[in-house]
Amino acid sequence: MLLERTEKIADDLRHMGERAIAQANSAGVPAYFMDPKLGDGIIRRLPNGSLERVRLEPNGDDTVLEQL
Repeated sequence: MLLERTEKIADDLRHMGERAIAQANSAGVPAYFMDPKLGDGIIRRLPNGSLERVRLEPNGDDTVLEQL
């Protein structure tokens, strides 16, 4: 029962992240997240659905490292 509950919590967290990304993009702003399936680093999903690996600079700017 504990394992089932842990799996449900993990699934709920995964869906929460997906919903947050969708809400940000619906509002017309990029969403930033990390996803081990996409490799190391910070991923930015733009409202048009495109993905970029970015580095966040100390001044608040983003540097695009690669298009995904």
